[in-house]
Amino acid sequence: MGYGFKEGGVEHWWRLRDNPLYAWEAISLSLSSKPPEPIPEWCLPYLRDAAAQIANLSWRVGRGELDSETANDLVPKALQFVTGVKGQKNAFARVADDRQLMKASLSEGYGLGGAQELAKQRNIEEETARRNIRRRGDPLTGVKGKS
Repeated sequence: MGYGFKEGGVEHWWRLRDNPLYAWEAISLSLSSKPPEPIPEWCLPYLRDAAAQIANLSWRVGRGELDSETANDLVPKALQFVTGVKGQKNAFARVADDRQLMKASLSEGYGLGGAQELAKQRNIEEETARRNIRRRGDPLTGVKGKS
């Protein structure tokens, strides 16, 4: 995993980005530890909502209100992996962006807060700080990030 996405770092990014993949990562970390740990409390509201959405799809198919193919196509939205907003990135693309930003932030010495810390230090907007971090690239590999 790396780059601060374990334990508390996952919750930090969940609260910062509201991306369901961070909840799934925390669930995976919890259940794969020896012995398995309870699912973190902060994941439960998301799981409750996702489970209700999936159950609703199942009930609608069972009542003939929805065909199974349409229900299947709606699962990513039920899991909040996609928003249905045209042009908005899916959860996987957003987490890839976050990890690129985290890697660049750590290599620049900004820690978990990354762009937030830089924005406060320089009194600039957080989005401007993100662009600045990505533009500088990763000093370890020399790879420039996306602006």
